[in-house]
Amino acid sequence: MPLLWRGYFRIEEAGLTISGKKFACCVPALDLVGHVVCKEGRRISIKKLNKIETWPTPTTPSDVRGLLGICVYVRMFIKNYSAITAPLRRLTRKDSSWDWTEDCQDAFEDLKRIVGTDITLKKLDYGPNAGLIKLSVDSSVIAAGAVLTQQDSDGLDRPVLYESVVFSPRESKYSQSKLELCGVAKILKKLQTKLWGQHFQLRVDAQCLIGMINNPSLPNAPMNRWIGFIQLFSYDLVHTPGKTFTLPDGLSRRPPDSDEEDCPSFDEDETWIKPHPGFGTKHSFFGLLLGTSAQLGEGVSNLQQGIWKHLQEYLSTMNKPPGCSSLEFKQILHKSANFFLSNGVLHRINKPFSQIVVTSPSAQNSILNSLHESLGHRGIVETYRRIKLRFWWPGLKRGVTKWVQSCEACQKRSSKLPMEPKKPTGAATIFGRVSLDTVHIKAGKWKYLVIARDDLSGWVEAVGLEKIQAKKISQWFLDNWIYRYGAPWSVTVDGGSEFGQQFQKSLLESEIKIKVTTPYYPEANGMVERGHQAIKDTLVKLCGKEGKKWRNYLPLVLFADRISTKRSTGYSPYELVLGQPPILPIDLELETFFGVDWSKVESTQDLLLARTQQLENRDTILQQAHQQLMDPRKNSVDYWNKKKHQGSH
Repeated sequence: MPLLWRGYFRIEEAGLTISGKKFACCVPALDLVGHVVCKEGRRISIKKLNKIETWPTPTTPSDVRGLLGICVYVRMFIKNYSAITAPLRRLTRKDSSWDWTEDCQDAFEDLKRIVGTDITLKKLDYGPNAGLIKLSVDSSVIAAGAVLTQQDSDGLDRPVLYESVVFSPRESKYSQSKLELCGVAKILKKLQTKLWGQHFQLRVDAQCLIGMINNPSLPNAPMNRWIGFIQLFSYDLVHTPGKTFTLPDGLSRRPPDSDEEDCPSFDEDETWIKPHPGFGTKHSFFGLLLGTSAQLGEGVSNLQQGIWKHLQEYLSTMNKPPGCSSLEFKQILHKSANFFLSNGVLHRINKPFSQIVVTSPSAQNSILNSLHESLGHRGIVETYRRIKLRFWWPGLKRGVTKWVQSCEACQKRSSKLPMEPKKPTGAATIFGRVSLDTVHIKAGKWKYLVIARDDLSGWVEAVGLEKIQAKKISQWFLDNWIYRYGAPWSVTVDGGSEFGQQFQKSLLESEIKIKVTTPYYPEANGMVERGHQAIKDTLVKLCGKEGKKWRNYLPLVLFADRISTKRSTGYSPYELVLGQPPILPIDLELETFFGVDWSKVESTQDLLLARTQQLENRDTILQQAHQQLMDPRKNSVDYWNKKKHQGSH
């Protein structure tokens, strides 16, 4: 129960609205839009199942359309749905005469039989140990078909959903390669809420798509837009021969149903703004205030409650209201100087105009609805200004803020989404938290630079690669970091394909936690991102005109980064890791030494004592560095949370 109450509090704090009729929690299964959602996945609802099983034999095209309309809810559960229902769809055509053949009867009975079986679609698992997600897409001149599957613990592909998108007449005239590319883009757009931010395997049977997506040229603007949208996702593109690609191929060749609307073109803008049905209508509350005297009397009695109703009665009779306690009457006498009655309506004295006092929640909701929903869904400031000029009640601004923030239409169109409060992060030990990232270098044979940086000390390791591959990166990290400095508690990476399932699997075998930053908050990997520019600039300065040989200067640049003092800690990574300042060639040349008076070191005991003092000093430095690192982070997070909290109001 405490967890449930915390959930209620978070929902109210974010300004969301719950439908009491539809809200359900702590239930083993839930019936949603024809589907039963449960722990195992989703099944067909009993209501839809019974309706299809008891459907009488159709006698008119309208009966067939009604049956196919019900089957829309269960189509994602039925394999080869288009082939099964093809005889039935032919009967719904305008140019087709009614002829209920044996094929139609067989299709009708097969549909009932398949729906009656226990079909369960696997729910999509986004956990750290989840199986590989696979999206198989194929296109024909009619539509693009897709099957979304996920591997289970036994390595078998379990279906998550079946999907198809019908092409418009203009799109059906595309060449086959362009049609295949358009189909992939339309399917990804339809499934983007399920696949965004997740690494998956994209399987196609058209081998030309691999070259078109990985090495796009400049054929035309629409194809560039499709490729740009496809490349926003994290995937491994795999070619699958057509002989083993029967399921998505069948879905793509499914003719559209008679009642199925054409899918909008990928390049067409969606219409978001709809006229509000209540705009410009006079609300009953204002009609009540502006009506007859009898209606006005009824309205006045409904405007107040509690002590404010007693205040209205006192100003009307100038006597103590019946049922009013002595304490309440003292409060009424204290407040009465700021209020007066006009035509039986309680007003509050204010400049430039008096305000009608409204303390009844139902009347307040009527006012809020009239001055917010019915007048264009303006923001908090404008709605508050409109109400403040006319009405008043305790906590007016707080009530307006809560009303506007919980407005469904405003939430859908608002660009200010509720932000989760941020927390400062940072490991208290060296090499406890490591961040990895890749940098593209446009010079020479080595095109990519992989950088790993420790969060506390800032110690950096890097390597140049010809091709960016998860296997090479994981092996380099194992050889050059784990085998040198030990296994970190956690590794932070972005959502790039190079840090996908293969890379994460190699780290999870060592019990290392993987933290993947989201596209909505890339600042989570800022520790390693911040150092990119300094390393690139130094490489350019050292290389000069020999930019292609930047890899030869990489060890020197890394050493320079390690011995440079970081503003975040006040020390260099070299000092924090090794406990002493770095000894440079110029120190050997000029005989400058650090930390120890070597003239007093005459025996092994003195040497051990000096080294012990260095180690003790290192612990103190680490504590100071960690404190200096975390203080600015905490201040920045507090400022960010305060700013976002104020902005949401």
